[in-house]
Amino acid sequence: FGYNKQFNGTSASTANVSGVASLVWSANSSLSAGQIKAIISETAYDLGEKGNDLVYGNGFINADAAVRRALAIARGFG
Repeated sequence: FGYNKQFNGTSASTANVSGVASLVWSANSSLSAGQIKAIISETAYDLGEKGNDLVYGNGFINADAAVRRALAIARGFG
């Protein structure tokens, strides 16, 4: 399939993050882009050094937790 081992990092994750951002927004369309970014960052599984780092960024994206957070905010629990 022409897989390239050099295709990684932010280039490879863009499609996944965009998809999760769409799910979060569909769960709560009143969220701003900044709020969606914060939700995705805060609900990611932290990898590597604690917090945001140069190797893993904010970590491994967690779509389920991000959508649940968006729903909680929509219901007034955020």
